[in-house]
Amino acid sequence: MENTDGGQDDGASAEEEVDNENVDNWVENYIENRDSVLSTLDKIDELRIRDPEGAREVARSFAESGKYEDSFLCVYFAILGLDRFFEDVKIAFDDRSEELIEEFSQISEDYATIENEMRVVYKEVYNGVNNPVTDQDSEVELLQGDDEIPLIQFTSYSGNKPILETTDRLERHLYHVASMLNYVTNSASGRFEVYESREDYLEELVKQTNHVERHLNELKEEIDELDTSGLGEIEDVHEE
Repeated sequence: MENTDGGQDDGASAEEEVDNENVDNWVENYIENRDSVLSTLDKIDELRIRDPEGAREVARSFAESGKYEDSFLCVYFAILGLDRFFEDVKIAFDDRSEELIEEFSQISEDYATIENEMRVVYKEVYNGVNNPVTDQDSEVELLQGDDEIPLIQFTSYSGNKPILETTDRLERHLYHVASMLNYVTNSASGRFEVYESREDYLEELVKQTNHVERHLNELKEEIDELDTSGLGEIEDVHEE
């Protein structure tokens, strides 16, 4: 998968906050179930390419298991490599902290390949989202007819699971992008003020709005280079 600008989550989001009051419970649960937990991580890693849906189900069962829920949170934050998690381990396990930090650092290194899958499941289980997009890629798949109008293949992934695969002309992709923006904006209408109480979410909203605007301006620059003098007046598209 080739990540485009802004195509992949990086670092911990506002939803991924470590509750340091429970770190000792997470770690103790992991220690009690170490072999089973590592076996589960190995299973997720084994399935992530050949059976992404199977990997998702194993990870989700791990996160939702009453017995292993604390272990999931422990290894999840370890895999993310969050400084806050390691700091809390050091405080909670003063006499064993060096050994545990070394072990969790090794887990972060060994299972970096399943970070996306673990991140998706965490968000689904703890934040109520469904199939959050973690990566996108695109390529020109073939040329259409004698005019050589490019057909662009676009794929969105949630972890290693493809959740959207479409091949179409550029202008059709743009139509769907515009429609998505329209639906999202209309759905959130009247609710934007809630962002004022969460500066972390508000900052991300402004950042991504500017991101959209930047790429739109880049596209308009490309279009402005074309000769559109023979087109006459072009009407805007109105969604139903």
